[in-house]
Amino acid sequence: MTIDGINVAIAAGGRVGGAFAAETGSEIKALAPIGASTILERTIAAAAAIGARRIVVLGGEEIAARCDRRVERVLADRGDGAANILACLQAFRDDTERSATLLLAGDLPFLDADALRRYVQAIPARTVALGLCTGFAYERHFPGAPQNGVMLGGERIVNASALVVPFAALDAVARESAAFFNARKAPWRMAMRAGIGILAAHAIGRLTVERIERRASRVLGAEVMAVRDCAPELCFDVDSLEEYRYARAHI
Repeated sequence: MTIDGINVAIAAGGRVGGAFAAETGSEIKALAPIGASTILERTIAAAAAIGARRIVVLGGEEIAARCDRRVERVLADRGDGAANILACLQAFRDDTERSATLLLAGDLPFLDADALRRYVQAIPARTVALGLCTGFAYERHFPGAPQNGVMLGGERIVNASALVVPFAALDAVARESAAFFNARKAPWRMAMRAGIGILAAHAIGRLTVERIERRASRVLGAEVMAVRDCAPELCFDVDSLEEYRYARAHI
């Protein structure tokens, strides 16, 4: 996929509380300070650096206050994860260039332009794609980090928080937005509509990425691809105070 044919939607509505919020100074994960800026600002910078045609961010007033002119607009936070994904997927339905949408989580502290560029360029045109890296690669890249990922096909995999959807597939993926939200930490859930065969394969440890790809392609009516061996930077999201502390110590 060419970089000049992509729009980026950043979902930055995730919230934290308690000790996590106290340490970061904000209940919004994307506004947690990392290095000299915030996770959100680093994400916007990466999207702009790869030459994204249009960028939108989903969040509330605090998010809007941290966006600059590189962001076309801020989408209202719906207060529900699945509804927020749907809003991001619908953000560019008016796009006359019919560009693909890259949906990014707003809590990827290690994300940079190089990792994002390589990821997008590895995806064929007209393909719905989600990145994966092995648990081994993840742990090698982030030694000592909290464990992440799920067991699939006999190995631990970690999925990227970066979903690419071609323009022609936006409506189909939007219809499955709740499933995509529920699958963000467990890719096999994307196949929940597949019936007993997929569920049984998962239960006995024989469900593979290839089988999920085939079933997801049938459900969506579009080519679906797992981008294997993607950059681990796309997979490290901040869901806990421990993960945030790890990121701050290594950036």
